[in-house]
Amino acid sequence: MTEMITQIEINGSMKEARGTLLFVKTADKIYNEPNIHGVKEGGFSNIYRDLVASKSASALSAFWRCAFPGYKEDVIDNALTNAIREHGWTPLIRGAVYVLENDLILKGQVENFYENAEMGLHQTKDPEVKAEIEEGIQTIKQMAHNLLNPQQNTIQENQDNH
Repeated sequence: MTEMITQIEINGSMKEARGTLLFVKTADKIYNEPNIHGVKEGGFSNIYRDLVASKSASALSAFWRCAFPGYKEDVIDNALTNAIREHGWTPLIRGAVYVLENDLILKGQVENFYENAEMGLHQTKDPEVKAEIEEGIQTIKQMAHNLLNPQQNTIQENQDNH
């Protein structure tokens, strides 16, 4: 199934996730945790990476909290829980990644995510760390592509099996 959910019902009304500058500011406020090297990369980067790479529940919740910062956390989480029960987990992850990569405001942030990763790659002197960063960049790109194009994955898997 290739369904993408980009809206959830909050307090009896369907709300469509969209990017705003407040989304980005809220992301930095609530989800700007340090990475494994102790560096804070920004809340938006953390949400994007954690949605794509680990399909994280906390990143999905943070995505919707950023999309609708005027609602309390428990209201968003209850709405999200109901949406997961109705549609399943994957369509909500796909929808969130779709919004992040395609919304006019947010896709620039995704581009910044990859540009910053590339900058880190070029600034690193250690060949092992460089290889790790490069592999990480390619893995995230491929995982995002796979989330947004699941039918291509199935076609490729079928071709690989023949």
